[in-house]
Amino acid sequence: MLIRIFFKNIYVIFIIDLNKINGILNNIKIKSEVSIKMDIDKIPQWILALEQEDATFLKNFVITSGSLKEIAKRYDVSYPTVRLRLDKLIQKIEMSDQQEEEPFLTFIKGLAVDSRIDLETAKIIIEKYKKEKER
Repeated sequence: MLIRIFFKNIYVIFIIDLNKINGILNNIKIKSEVSIKMDIDKIPQWILALEQEDATFLKNFVITSGSLKEIAKRYDVSYPTVRLRLDKLIQKIEMSDQQEEEPFLTFIKGLAVDSRIDLETAKIIIEKYKKEKER
């Protein structure tokens, strides 16, 4: 492609190879996508299992270099509250790593971790489930 520009009494002619420009742009696009996005099949299952709120907490944890005091300031809560939240997040991650376990058991444990049911109730349900399954 030939481009002619007249600027301040100077006439400039550019010869541009559009194929080379297209190749450069595609290369830039590919490199930027690789650096920004990870292939979905390479993302660990425990990350995909996180709820948005947990992912945000984890992001803040990393940004603050793991300072629970700093996170407590950001969320305007006490240090023990942040510690409890982190402990629950650790439990969720550990549960999602146990992929050989049945989904129902993971679901019940998740309810207990989220304090939607108490731990004793979760244990009773899990024991009952295991006994029924053995039959």
